[in-house]
Amino acid sequence: MPLVSNCLRLAAALVGACLPLAASFANADTLPPVGSPARVHAIYSITWNGLPLGDFTWDSNIADGQYKAATSAKIVALLGAYTWDGATRVSGAYQSGAPHPAAYKFRFDATNKSGRIDMGFAGGKVARLTQDPPDKGSAERVPLKPAHLENVLDPLSAIMAMSSPGAGNIETVNPCDRHLPLFDGAQRFDLVLSLKRKGHIDNAAGAKTVYVCKIQYVPIAGMKMNSETKYMASTDGIEVWLAPVAFANAFIPVNVVIPTWAGSAQITSTKVQIDMPGRGQTALSSR
Repeated sequence: MPLVSNCLRLAAALVGACLPLAASFANADTLPPVGSPARVHAIYSITWNGLPLGDFTWDSNIADGQYKAATSAKIVALLGAYTWDGATRVSGAYQSGAPHPAAYKFRFDATNKSGRIDMGFAGGKVARLTQDPPDKGSAERVPLKPAHLENVLDPLSAIMAMSSPGAGNIETVNPCDRHLPLFDGAQRFDLVLSLKRKGHIDNAAGAKTVYVCKIQYVPIAGMKMNSETKYMASTDGIEVWLAPVAFANAFIPVNVVIPTWAGSAQITSTKVQIDMPGRGQTALSSR
């Protein structure tokens, strides 16, 4: 099931790049200043061609100029014949409204394969990278060069990179205007967001209006340029649906759609809990 695993890799990047912006937008005039604690806990359901596969969870916290974020995903497919269990952790400094990742760890255990990635950042680039099992290299992959490891973010730190509205708010910011350079420890790629349309959805994260962002996946290095990669790079069907939440002055992703030549993966929010200093707590559900 390499296709499912690769799709989850992209899905995790999409959710990580767009998820709970309560902390990212904390520099708005109406919210507490950056550096105040801000916590987010979210649960998403994962489906493949409409069939339930498992859950995806997100937890993040900002306090005293530092941030931590963690995700976990578990899927079961083919009547239990295939399982995938993954977890990601990141930490770093959050200064002047921008993330500075320090450490990133990712691990997964699947029925037929397992792996670990451990990255360290310094000076705005990847300074340390450990892979287990070690990368043996392949002539089929686009070679990674030192320049590919500069000015990049890991998938979870990309959430903080979206903190560019300044003193703006959800009524004046277009959340789909984003260009994110990512390196996940194996692949270097860009995610380019643009506004596809505005829509309406009932009871989604407490909001009816959603921004449907088109996602362009731009492969750069570290991947095999096979038919799967070419399909993902050429499709215009990758979407993330962002719902504005006035309580946190934030956009919450309520749905991620990733079409592939073998079917469609979808990640849909079931619950989002946000804690903001001085503003209390809210639990938002799409069910």
